[in-house]
Amino acid sequence: MWTYPPPPVSDFGDQKRGITPEFIKKYNLSHRQADVTQTLLLGKHDVEIAALLDIKLNTVKTHIKKVYLKTGARGRYALMALVWGNENKISGELIKEEN
Repeated sequence: MWTYPPPPVSDFGDQKRGITPEFIKKYNLSHRQADVTQTLLLGKHDVEIAALLDIKLNTVKTHIKKVYLKTGARGRYALMALVWGNENKISGELIKEEN
């Protein structure tokens, strides 16, 4: 299980792979919502998240929905963009950066 706050952000290529205490506070995430978000950002599917955090699948889905509501993200990729500070998103959907 993750500790609260979640483990520090680590670099993965040019993307940061975690959530910060500031992000948790800004969006008022609960301890468990932060755990689920952190695991989701590692690329885990709902079933894997449930197994890793020892919670039911429906509980994972509920936490993810609540995180989406609190952050305004419309899906996993939009949440990743929000966490990693990608400004190239419109209405929760990622767009390609234009040169």
